Amino acid sequence: MNKQPISCRKIFGIAINVIIFSWLGIATLVSIYKKNRVVIYELLDIQHYNITSDSTVEVRPSEDHYEDITHIIIPPSVICDNVTYSVTRIGNRAFEQCETLKHVSIPESVTSIGEYAFSDCDRLAEVVIPNSVSTIEKGAFDWCWSLKSICLPNGLTSISESMFEHSRIKSIDIPNSVETIGASAFSGCDSLVSVTMPNTITSIGDYAFYGCGELRDLKIPNRITHIGRKVFARCNCAINIPEGVVSVGPGAFADHLFTTRIIVPLSVKELGYGAFANCGILSRGGLNLQTTIEYAGTKQQWAQIQREEYDNSTDVFNIQCVDGIIEATVTPDEELERSIVVL
Repeated sequence: MNKQPISCRKIFGIAINVIIFSWLGIATLVSIYKKNRVVIYELLDIQHYNITSDSTVEVRPSEDHYEDITHIIIPPSVICDNVTYSVTRIGNRAFEQCETLKHVSIPESVTSIGEYAFSDCDRLAEVVIPNSVSTIEKGAFDWCWSLKSICLPNGLTSISESMFEHSRIKSIDIPNSVETIGASAFSGCDSLVSVTMPNTITSIGDYAFYGCGELRDLKIPNRITHIGRKVFARCNCAINIPEGVVSVGPGAFADHLFTTRIIVPLSVKELGYGAFANCGILSRGGLNLQTTIEYAGTKQQWAQIQREEYDNSTDVFNIQCVDGIIEATVTPDEELERSIVVL
């Protein structure tokens, strides 16, 4: 039997296929390796720091955003020209947009974390913050989509503006040292289920918990006197305003779509436009459920609460006063048709 000679074209085709499949296999292996590897990097070189005094330095941003680094260790001190510098601060935007960063270890020497220090680190899942840290500045952990939990230091005095905005934190215990929560601090944290706030807190900024739709467990501290604009809008927690609150801002509790009970103390003297707009609107649709405001004063005292002239957003609620009920003047069906938008 005569064997047919293999043509040069066929040999060339086989060779090309082998090369292609080999290359694909290598590429796949490299891809898997990069995906699963852990790269630990300790910031020992002075090039990673700005000198802030004769004895201190702060971590500065890296031009390559620490590309491919997954774990960073910040040492308590670094040496340059035989001088030892203490690492006391993580500077503004020091690790911003470090896309591969998953874990950061911060030493006890650090006392402050700068603005947007870890902003947009979408793989950052764990940060160990020592109790030496007393200041964490604006937006430090905003847009950290993988950050599901964090232990705040006991010396922290405030939750700054946008500190955790659009992160995926599920629960958080705020330490007793904290006195203020800044604007938009937890805005857009749509995985946040529970927040523990101590009674040391005296103010909560506008939009602080806006859009935390999973938030169920919340107790407002009893030292709060003013609840600002849309602080708890688009949440679904129980609305129990503590005695001592004097004013409730525009849309403060708007769009609690399944809420059917609102507790208002006698101390409230002012309600902003649409403070409770659209509350319970979905629970009432087709179920004939009526949202009720439970007010600790009389009908006359309710009538004396200051409201904007054209704000009729509470007309849909039955208002239970100590001397009887003020009946709703808008039906649930009518409310569904004219749901109120609070800017």
